[in-house]
Amino acid sequence: MYMWILMVLTIGISSIAAKPEVPIKSVANRQKFCYINSGFNYDKLEKIKKWRVFPSDMSYKCYVGCFCTEMEFPMPDTRVMNEKIMWDALNRSLPQKKVNEIVDKCINVPVTNDVCETGEKLINCFIKQGIVLADFIGYIEEDIL
Repeated sequence: MYMWILMVLTIGISSIAAKPEVPIKSVANRQKFCYINSGFNYDKLEKIKKWRVFPSDMSYKCYVGCFCTEMEFPMPDTRVMNEKIMWDALNRSLPQKKVNEIVDKCINVPVTNDVCETGEKLINCFIKQGIVLADFIGYIEEDIL
């Protein structure tokens, strides 16, 4: 009987004290998918994350638009905001309160079928919230997971 109580307490305490797990696979898979569809790549992401050197072409905006939106099922010609991937990416290193504020303000950015146009609008929204997206929307080898 005492063993069961001890086990329940241990599980309860460890689940409360544990850090929320960020679905790395979700963000990494989205990253790879959007590389293919945007012209953006690992080298460009690495330059942004390490030195804040942004590409002169539209690829970063297209990548952000791809990363934060998805095709609406069952209408494949309509894009919608992908709130879950935004939460997954932002929860990596921001406090929950800040994530809530950012998502609440940027989730209503008008989404078009042009991922580059949507990406530009999203980047502007995130900048207004004081966020540099490069820290959240991709992984490089040096990232601590």
